[in-house]
Amino acid sequence: MDVGQRGSSGIRALPGPLRPLCLAREVRITPQAALAGVMVLAVAMRFVSLGRNSLWDDEAFVVWVVRHGWREILPILRQGDVHPPLYYVLIKAWTSLAGTGEAALRFPSACFAAVSVALTYVLMRRIAAEGTALLSAFLVAVSPFQVMAAQDARMYALLGALALASTLVLHEGAVRGGPKPWAAYSILAALMLYTHDFAFLALAAHGAWALLYARRRFGLWLAAAAVAIIFYAPWLPSLWAQILQAAGSSLLPSSSPNVIVGDTIGMLSFGGSLFGMGDFFRRGTLGPAGQFVVLLPFLAVLWRGLAGRERPDIALIAMPLGLTLAVLVAFRLAVPIFFARWVSFLGPFYLMLLARGIVDIGARAPERWRAWTTIVVTGALLAYGMPALADYYLDTTSRRDWRGVSTVVAQGMGPHDVGLFVGRATAQLPFSYYLPGLPSVTTDLRRPIAEPQLRWLAARYPRMWLIVARPYSPYGPYMRAFFPALGKAYQVVGAHDFKGQIWVYLLRAVK
Repeated sequence: MDVGQRGSSGIRALPGPLRPLCLAREVRITPQAALAGVMVLAVAMRFVSLGRNSLWDDEAFVVWVVRHGWREILPILRQGDVHPPLYYVLIKAWTSLAGTGEAALRFPSACFAAVSVALTYVLMRRIAAEGTALLSAFLVAVSPFQVMAAQDARMYALLGALALASTLVLHEGAVRGGPKPWAAYSILAALMLYTHDFAFLALAAHGAWALLYARRRFGLWLAAAAVAIIFYAPWLPSLWAQILQAAGSSLLPSSSPNVIVGDTIGMLSFGGSLFGMGDFFRRGTLGPAGQFVVLLPFLAVLWRGLAGRERPDIALIAMPLGLTLAVLVAFRLAVPIFFARWVSFLGPFYLMLLARGIVDIGARAPERWRAWTTIVVTGALLAYGMPALADYYLDTTSRRDWRGVSTVVAQGMGPHDVGLFVGRATAQLPFSYYLPGLPSVTTDLRRPIAEPQLRWLAARYPRMWLIVARPYSPYGPYMRAFFPALGKAYQVVGAHDFKGQIWVYLLRAVK
């Protein structure tokens, strides 16, 4: 049935069969007070210890970009990155006022992530009961994956807020019609496109939803999307240049597609890092069968969240999630690289479906046990995320401690030392952020520095700081092949291991 044909306004805004299950009423707390409490919790979890972790490679790249002049940013992104410019432009303007300290750099992401909690509630309230909307916002507020993305100076928190806002105004336009929602949709869609290329997948999901469930409004969606793409058109030549550059670059091997799907669902569910599941920075080692066992409770609840008679409402939040994941898995079959953190912007959509499933399970219990059933199921699922949150707030093993590395080097650095970074081209950026005074070179061990070059360095620099960062390690095949050549120019006189993430060696030239 065409949703546009139901009801006086074209689309039913609230689901009929689903009985509201508002736990706040049972303890005499108004929905407004409950939402305020959720927002306080969300803000606290996103802003506490915002500058505790040192910058990692991609964050340091953001700093490197925004320290250039305004006219240089677009050419740098066109030639040396794969992302559109909106986030970098915003951070350039922000850091000109607030500086480039760790907390200042991450502050915008934390704000966008907090806004996403509120948008989750508003969007879910359009298509579900009060209790389901509050539960959705609460799950997003305490989600380890969302907290990690909120404290990451990258564009994914901004993308998440824009994806939720555009989905909300899409629903408003389909329900009420009129020019204002569609004009807002064009603006939000254009901003999404200028934030990340994944926005094309969100637009495709919105179009599929409009075609299937709001056919009378599909022409309006098509016009609004066309306006957004017209706004985006000036960046299309740069996008093509970035695609050509990315196609010519060598990428590190990634996990198999089925493991990627499991790691991604694990991150969306509980922040990963349990039983060999992947985390924010690392791919997992657990096989598909083991992943299925770990994820089974979430998959069961998710299945209940996808069930129901409110198909247009379910599809509105399920399509951005399902289409994006399907395309990315297909993309992984062609390009051997993927990190679950790329899809953190999908977290609210996944958690809204999870909240629907929890409410559905609670509604199936005897009436006197419905509230307790909902509480128990919610608590059981949240218990999965406690280790991830504890590791994130209390430990730094998943983060590279570039601040600590720079401190060790600064304490022992001499006036004629040089640094040799083993890793990707961006490996030295976070180190240079904390210690800009050390001359340095970077090598990719698949094309290592030759022995004559090492001897030339030894003749010019009597001491070298060798810094090895993941995905390489001193025990891997690349370093084992590199050490003999390095040993003909330098000898090791000191070493530091930073929690298996970074290794620092002090080398002295062989006389």
